[in-house]
Amino acid sequence: MFLLLIYLEDSSSCLMSSSQIILHSYFANIEQTGRHFQAIIASAFAKGDYHKVMSSASRVLQYVAATHPINALAFVFDGVNYGASDLQISHTLLIQW
Repeated sequence: MFLLLIYLEDSSSCLMSSSQIILHSYFANIEQTGRHFQAIIASAFAKGDYHKVMSSASRVLQYVAATHPINALAFVFDGVNYGASDLQISHTLLIQW
């Protein structure tokens, strides 16, 4: 998507592409962290270390509670940017394919 936006001469397209790259890298980081926590909890559960399961699960819950407002803001700003100013860019990119 970033390579397609380079050829457009509109400056707002570059702003959209940079925000999309940051958003996708943030979501990839969150996904990787989730897999890591799943592996820790599954390993401790298989070994029968239920204290570690509970402490890991409570830590995951704290992490989710701390990052949930950030995720909500990311979705809101992404929707506002898409709906307010970048509809023509989206039309150009999606229809031309």
